[in-house]
Amino acid sequence: RNMEQGSGGQAVDIKPRWIALESNPRVLNKFIYKLGVPQKWAFADCLGLSRELLQYVPQPCLAILLLFPTTHYQKLQAAQQQSQQSQQQQHTIPPHMFFMKQVVGNACGTIAVIHAIANNRSTFGGDIDLCSAAPSTTTASPATTTTDNNTTPQQPQQPQPSALAEFLDRLAQATPEERGRALGVDPGLTAVHAEVGQQGQTRPDQDRQRKDDDFHFVCFLRWPLDGQLYELDGTKPAPLCHGPVVRESDSQSESEAFVAATADVIQQRYIETNPDELFFSVISLGAAQDEDDVVMGGSGVSGGSGSGGGVDKPGVAESDVAMLVSLGFEITMVREALRESG
Repeated sequence: RNMEQGSGGQAVDIKPRWIALESNPRVLNKFIYKLGVPQKWAFADCLGLSRELLQYVPQPCLAILLLFPTTHYQKLQAAQQQSQQSQQQQHTIPPHMFFMKQVVGNACGTIAVIHAIANNRSTFGGDIDLCSAAPSTTTASPATTTTDNNTTPQQPQQPQPSALAEFLDRLAQATPEERGRALGVDPGLTAVHAEVGQQGQTRPDQDRQRKDDDFHFVCFLRWPLDGQLYELDGTKPAPLCHGPVVRESDSQSESEAFVAATADVIQQRYIETNPDELFFSVISLGAAQDEDDVVMGGSGVSGGSGSGGGVDKPGVAESDVAMLVSLGFEITMVREALRESG
């Protein structure tokens, strides 16, 4: 099909169609490292939205990805809020913010990751350096050359820009629509997505593709130029501003305040409006705590996105979830088991 419903309820012209990425830190970390992101940064599951569990979000946190089910009611709610937003801000994009539209089917996960990386290349005191791709696998040249009995050391090979660095630099002045179309034909990003899309715990078969349409990825970040919290969704005309990020105490960092503000928006805008829905996933992009962060992951329900870890629903004790997860149980299974047991 060539038309797909965006999370805002509007029809989006979808032509190419990719295999969806899982909302699984293990898969997403492989994805961003192939795009040139240093391994000092990593995705990690968010265990819950309470202030207690938010303390486990690795700091500093650069961005938060949310996977949510695109039910009819959800789309209606989003459409109403989008209408209000359009009247207030006239679909404006903050200066220097990188934003792109979704033109490729099932690419919302990739677009959310690009939004997170592109708008954090120099944020929270840590540069995301995309100028170095993975080391080349070609045979190394001799370390020295000899001319007239003189040995001259060769200069070390300069790192090459990653596929994402080239994409961002080439389209720095392009429109969101032009960036969306360029993603679908970019050979480097398409190849990386295709490779990583085959991985994870769900299979890229036709049944999975049908389920993919039921989920959608968005990205939350604090824009340092104005201190506002933004929600970036490629199916919408512009980022959605949720207001200023305000520190709750003198001891709270700006990054911690961003995480808390994002959790409040997700709870009010998504969780509370879908009280019977289990499949939400919240994943943070932040400092890698140890080597386990690079391979950490949950089980993924993929959808134009996918679902790995999730957030707690009313009736599930967050302390019980945290305790069982610390013992090695998978977070989605824990949540479902606690929900069924009451």
